[in-house]
This record gives sequence, structure tokens and C-alpha cells, in this order.
Amino acid sequence: MKFTTNADLRSQVIAFAGVLQSAVLVDKLAQTGQWHQASYETCIFSIFQQNADNIDAIYGDVPSLYVGLTTLRKLMIQKERPKLRAVFRYCYSLQRLERQLVKEPKLLNTIGHEIERLNSHFEELGAADDFISEQLSSLYKRTVSDINPPIQVMGEQHILQRTSIQQQVRALLLAGIRSATLWHQVGGRPWRFLIMPKGRIIAMIDHLLQPVH
Repeated sequence: MKFTTNADLRSQVIAFAGVLQSAVLVDKLAQTGQWHQASYETCIFSIFQQNADNIDAIYGDVPSLYVGLTTLRKLMIQKERPKLRAVFRYCYSLQRLERQLVKEPKLLNTIGHEIERLNSHFEELGAADDFISEQLSSLYKRTVSDINPPIQVMGEQHILQRTSIQQQVRALLLAGIRSATLWHQVGGRPWRFLIMPKGRIIAMIDHLLQPVH
């Protein structure tokens, strides 16, 4: 088994926090119709960082992943896990979809070309603009939605029926897949966090959270 260095672990924690942040926001949107704007913008921002110099730059900076990092910390604590069942389900589904998407080069090319096409609009309008979420939602529907089984988003029906919520949810799911891809690229595997001492993971999370305090 390959030894995970602190540098490896740091990258894996950051990328997995990105997946979790998307999952948390999807759950919150579906249940309440609300989201934390800065956290949402971080997720959308990451989709457009295709040639970042380092993993921190993909999310703007590490403090922007506060929601994802604190959620990962809770997952490391046994008694906190039951409260996060929905989030963990979304997280697992995003990882599964990402692995299936890797086997679909045509879909990957479509996603890459569309994100490149949208980049100028993103730079002009920003991550929170409705046009961006609309376009990302459309991209998700034309590509990822073709992969079975699809992610089932559970929440309040009167909220999920709103077009704007549907678009934001799909945009977040696309961001979650982006982070899942990154997590795999930096050596993340589903079993790694299960066998690794929890104290080591928590120590890394706390280290990454220090600038936030």
C-alpha cells in the first residue's frame, strides 16, 4: 500500500471537501431553497479552473471550503454521521457518476468544450449569475443526466419544482463531479479515509481551517 504523505493527504482532504461542499449545498437547497452564497460561488468557480497552478487555486483559497472541511470533520466523528446521511449519499453518488463519466470520452469532451465556451461569460458575470447556473444546468442535463442510475435529489417538492432551484442544484452537482475528478487525480480512493487513522485526518482538517478562525 502506498504511504500517504502529508502533502498527499492535504490535497485529498481539500478535494474531498470540495465534493462535500457541493453535496451539502444540494441538500440545503432541496430542503430549504437557500444556500450560502460564498460557498456556492466557490463550487461554481472550481468548474472553470481547468488550468490552475495548484489545488488551492481551484477553489480560490482554502478558507472558501469552510463548509466542506467542517462537514468532513463531522464525518470523522461517529456520533455526527447519522445527521449527514443525505450529504453522504450525494457524495457517494457524485463519486460513482464521476467514475462512470471517465468511461464516456464523448461526454467529457462536450463538457470540456462547453465550459471553455462559457468561460468568458463566467468572467464577465460571476459565479452567482442566473445565466451561469442556467447554462451549467443545461450542460448537466445534456451529458451527466444520460448516465444511469441518475442522482435522486430529495427535498421539499414545492421547492424542487422551482426552475431556479433545479438549475442551481444541477450546477452544484456538476461542481461536485469536478471535485470528485480532482480527488481521484490526487490519489483519493473510497477506502483510504476508512483505513487511515481518523486523528491524522482531523489534524489536517484543523490545520486547513486555521486561517478561518
